[in-house]
Amino acid sequence: MNAYKKLLFGLVTIFGLMIWGANRADVLADEINLRNRVGEAARCTVYTVLMQDANYNLLLDCRDILYPGGASVFSYVLWAVPTNGGNHFRLGTIDFGKNFFKTKTPFNALYVTKETDSKTRTPAGPVMMQGSLERNEFLDGPAPTPGASELGEPTPTPIATPAPRSLGRIFAAGGVLAFVAIFGVILVIFVITRK
Repeated sequence: MNAYKKLLFGLVTIFGLMIWGANRADVLADEINLRNRVGEAARCTVYTVLMQDANYNLLLDCRDILYPGGASVFSYVLWAVPTNGGNHFRLGTIDFGKNFFKTKTPFNALYVTKETDSKTRTPAGPVMMQGSLERNEFLDGPAPTPGASELGEPTPTPIATPAPRSLGRIFAAGGVLAFVAIFGVILVIFVITRK
């Protein structure tokens, strides 16, 4: 009877994990490109990975973020749209365009608002950038076939071979050697006769 209880408990646990995992499988290893909505050059990419601890790790990388000087101080805040349709939740400020976030809540879209209070719990400012979850073609696409190279077929490397010597070069080299030999003989004769 004890074996049946263990088997039943194991099956219920596996079934429960499968159902729980089906809801969390929306974001495994994907990216979200946050495109600008107000005509500025700023844009961000967020790489997201579901880790073994059931947290989504988000790595944010932005370009051309502008922060004006003077009295108008504001923060860019990153928000997530949950997959289950609940309330949007705050991930944090994007600082200077490089940041890391963690969340346990599955999501399918992100957006950035311009807020005067960086600790706000609800989005109040205008939406500056937004984007939806995109499939990572490299990771989620078909697996590369064995032996196939991403860079194409290799081309043979040329091997340097010595150029053939022409007859004129041989005579030129022989002429130089003959001149040096004759000069050496004359020098030896001059030294011997000098004594």
